[in-house]
Amino acid sequence: MREALNNERHADENNEEGRERDLNVNTREENPVTQQEDQAEEHNSNAVQANEVDSRQDLQGNQDVNTGETYDDEHIVEANEAHNDVQVEETNHFVEMIPFEEHRKKAIEDTLMEIGECEEPVTILRIFHKNFMRGRPLDPVDESTYITGQTTEIFVSRMNLFDDAMEEILFEGGAPVDRSLPLEVIFTGEHARDFGGPRREFLSNMLRLIKEKLCVENKEEGGYALVDNLTARTNRFYYGAGTIFGYSLLQGGPLPCFFSERQIQTIFMEDLEKTEMEQQFVQGIASFGLIQLVKLRRCLLFLFRQSAVSPLTYPRLVRLLNPNFSEVGSNRRMLEEKAYRYLLKYMKEVTAGRRGSIKLEDILKFVTCSENEPVLGYGVSPRIEFVYAKSPLPTANTCINKMSLVIGGELPNDQEKMFEFFDITFVNNHFGLV
Repeated sequence: MREALNNERHADENNEEGRERDLNVNTREENPVTQQEDQAEEHNSNAVQANEVDSRQDLQGNQDVNTGETYDDEHIVEANEAHNDVQVEETNHFVEMIPFEEHRKKAIEDTLMEIGECEEPVTILRIFHKNFMRGRPLDPVDESTYITGQTTEIFVSRMNLFDDAMEEILFEGGAPVDRSLPLEVIFTGEHARDFGGPRREFLSNMLRLIKEKLCVENKEEGGYALVDNLTARTNRFYYGAGTIFGYSLLQGGPLPCFFSERQIQTIFMEDLEKTEMEQQFVQGIASFGLIQLVKLRRCLLFLFRQSAVSPLTYPRLVRLLNPNFSEVGSNRRMLEEKAYRYLLKYMKEVTAGRRGSIKLEDILKFVTCSENEPVLGYGVSPRIEFVYAKSPLPTANTCINKMSLVIGGELPNDQEKMFEFFDITFVNNHFGLV
């Protein structure tokens, strides 16, 4: 009898719970507010899952055109955690971001306060760079870091680089362009993300094209001077050229130091009369605050003079490209030493002018996307790694300044044959062909 009563009581409790659940379901179906809350909760859950998938796809697709290397799962997890942390910081940063003109003025004032009586141009530029640049970090600090943040994207074609670049640089979209944000260069038809390499390549090539298209050589004084061109002046290409000078100086490009002394003085001295093309150029470089800064610290003119850059030498290039060897005495170390000796002998041949038109600068450009060292240094120091591969051709990951030399059975025993492979590699005008 007691068991029967207990069973009856449990049955009544279960029926009561069932009625409460039915009541809750009916109430939820009849209450539109509750339905909206459920839909919002489901939407947020789906959005979180989608963001995780997009983040993994973005990181897995982020590979250098040369190497085809992708981030492994461990890197993806670390990058996602870093990405989440950075996004919180970015959100706060964007809320507090002051207008560009005010930020530029403050960067100049802060720089003048920090430098005091300093007259060393590179030190002054480094401090101004620290105060002026904002948004995404300019370069990764190591291979495992996935950098995020606000940038200025431009889309250009390698086949029509000069015109595309001018159109992108001059396009303002109805709002002043924030020159303090890093350029993010996307070459149309390519899938490489710009974490430094494409930007350095773009700036290097654009300075060369500006010298070819908008300047004429002054053989008497040395250096180049702006030459008037009606089409270029009408399209404000000289303003674009001044803008490229500013970007290159502050964002890791080559020093823009091919002007003659007379042209430098005309641009930076206020009391000298300027043509319309020179006025455009001044407006472009002034958008970075550099005209005002040079006016207050005349020593900065040194950075625009040809003497600011020294020719690249064999010893300097050897010191720049630091090899990452395996343990001394290991079999792998012996293979690495063989591959490295090939490279050193080849660089000596290049120095002696015995490899055709190839220069030491071409080797540095293959690794870093720039023929010259940036005046403020590299975010990640250039280095050489050693890998097993099916092809003996070296490859490069230009965003982290890494060249990979092949070791093992694919490496030819004939030195001249290896030199020919080096010729094929370094004769390329841009990374991505090898």
